[in-house]
Amino acid sequence: MVWSRKTFEVEVGRARYCAWIIDSGTSAGTIRTTVHVVATVAYSAETVMPAVQLAARDSNRLYGRDLWFNLSIYGRRDPGAYGTDLEMTIADYLAGFYYRGKDTAAYPIFLPTGHSGSIAQTAELGREWNVPIVASAGQFSRLRDKVRFPTLDCLLPSVLSEHTNLFLELIRHYRWRRISFICDPNSSRDLFFHDACIEFPAILRAQNSKQNGTVYEVYDASTILSYEANRLRALARAKKQSRVIVILAHMNLVRLTMVTAHGLAMTTTKFVYITSLWYNIDTVELGRPHWQRNDTLDSVAKLAFEALLVITLSRPKKSQRLMEFLSAVGNLSADYPKNYTQPGFVMAGEETQLYAIYAYDAFATLAMIANERTQNGANLSDGKAFAQSLRNRTFPSIDGSVFKVNSNGDRDSIYAILAMTSDLGDMEQILLYNAWDDRLRRPENSSDWTRNNAVPVDQLLFCEFYRSDGQCETQFPLTQITAVTGALTAALVFATLAAIFRVRYLYIQRKKCYSSLWWAVEHDLLKLHHRELDQGSLIISFYFNRSTNTRSGLLRII
Repeated sequence: MVWSRKTFEVEVGRARYCAWIIDSGTSAGTIRTTVHVVATVAYSAETVMPAVQLAARDSNRLYGRDLWFNLSIYGRRDPGAYGTDLEMTIADYLAGFYYRGKDTAAYPIFLPTGHSGSIAQTAELGREWNVPIVASAGQFSRLRDKVRFPTLDCLLPSVLSEHTNLFLELIRHYRWRRISFICDPNSSRDLFFHDACIEFPAILRAQNSKQNGTVYEVYDASTILSYEANRLRALARAKKQSRVIVILAHMNLVRLTMVTAHGLAMTTTKFVYITSLWYNIDTVELGRPHWQRNDTLDSVAKLAFEALLVITLSRPKKSQRLMEFLSAVGNLSADYPKNYTQPGFVMAGEETQLYAIYAYDAFATLAMIANERTQNGANLSDGKAFAQSLRNRTFPSIDGSVFKVNSNGDRDSIYAILAMTSDLGDMEQILLYNAWDDRLRRPENSSDWTRNNAVPVDQLLFCEFYRSDGQCETQFPLTQITAVTGALTAALVFATLAAIFRVRYLYIQRKKCYSSLWWAVEHDLLKLHHRELDQGSLIISFYFNRSTNTRSGLLRII
């Protein structure tokens, strides 16, 4: 198979972009159906472009007898013009392709691989033209709205809604009730923390609304964690509110906050901290989910991170097939001119490899559906029907695992809880969360969190607040409830008796005190001497006589 390439440039303002038209040629035999896949690349071009090209090659090898895939890649050339300019440029390119450049005999399918705003713009056009769109990226919440975008399926394996669902399951798992949030929403150009600071507290408050009561006590505040004074104030406030503290910020700032907390003696077994980030790798925009930075804070950070739980995406399986794929991506990427494959902003190599995996999976999935619909005689030009064909289905991934596309057209993946599992400071997966069944599970052959036996338990939920799945009976058996009730009743009776005896004792003591005073008069000794009225006053003179003394006096009643 021979691939030919043509390039042309589009200039918008100061940003320059490059479109690669990769023509796959023709295969032997009669081609019944041709699909033209248009991939748009916002960043990580050095790995995403080769990954999409490899996916097209593999799909043609697999389905080439009846179905053929032509591929066009529209990619970013320069790292400038992040955001709006990119959206407009991609929209202009797609409009030009649809109205002037597409082959009328081929069925178009759009494959956006990055930048949520650009994907939303592509989805708007796809709705207008009824073109299928299978995206391998897109974290914006509005991309979950398939009523607005009926031809869109999002196969980004890490979405914020699933992070919040996992967070809720984690809170339920340990039965915590009071949660305090420390947020730095602008600690990254990525919008993850901005949205997370809104949606993480919101999912807890939503449970309160569903139960018509206070299931969770939620305290949230935003600050700039790069300043130590702000970290001190935020931690002091959180300590008054809760022992479960959620920090949503760039991982470098989470690390600094944990170090500050350790200095305040707030990383003992009485406290637990939670954070969240997209991927279990080192990324420039989000940081590395680990304590080590090879600096002077490492020793303290290691101790502080014993109290930290990290919500993130599970790592891809390092299968033989995946290793061969990544090697092929690297070899093919070396052939691309470097000025055409610069990312939108600097990314670590592991992150770019991750996006390559997602892009390959998205292409392989749309190819599988296109082949099925072709075999069944369905029309590939119906974007809405094509999008529905992916839903409630399970598909293979290049790493050898499987993933599910849910009823809303979003990829359900496996997420993880990271925690320190050894004295060496290893951060490993202690719990896994399958998004398609909302359950936490322990990984096979996994290690325990070093604080697994010392999790804070002073904020347990009462049974009436917990979901009715039988776990209340396990946590609070009848014998324990009876014992606690009996103890409380005995304590109440004892307190009541003690109060009665105390009041009686005070009464007797006061009576003795009064009887010893000179003016304590016994009624049989009181004798009226005379009575007279004087200017409206009743004057009574009296005297009494005892063996010890004799006194007389006047009692005036006004």
